[in-house]
Amino acid sequence: MSDAIDRMMLLFALFAVALVGLRGYRWVRTRQRSMPPAELLRRLEDGQDLLVLDVRNPDEFVGALGHVTGAINLPVQELSARLTTLKAELPALRDTTLVVACKSGVRSSNALWLLEWAGMKNVYVLKGGMLAWGEAGYPVAHL
Repeated sequence: MSDAIDRMMLLFALFAVALVGLRGYRWVRTRQRSMPPAELLRRLEDGQDLLVLDVRNPDEFVGALGHVTGAINLPVQELSARLTTLKAELPALRDTTLVVACKSGVRSSNALWLLEWAGMKNVYVLKGGMLAWGEAGYPVAHL
């Protein structure tokens, strides 16, 4: 009986280490692929070829926090459902810098993974999301 318990404890420990490792890897990778609000603003003002994709729900997109002017709204739930379609549409955008925004950065981190899986190469998360963008006093649109 003690061997069975030992094996179960070992399996549980391995599972916990794997889970923490995956979360840690995801956190490090997302941090490496984030763009601070000031850099996004500078790139937009310089007229660089980039696309801002806001993955919040439509009511949040036009709500109190607003959105980055020129952003496209595609909620993360719809993004995952449309990946097959998007894979066909993305070749034209494959080399475009894509900055994914949400409220704080959680949903955009999930979207980053989906977009990279679909073949996008230059995908970044807006660091701190629209909360950080708004706190910096940068311009927003509400329509």
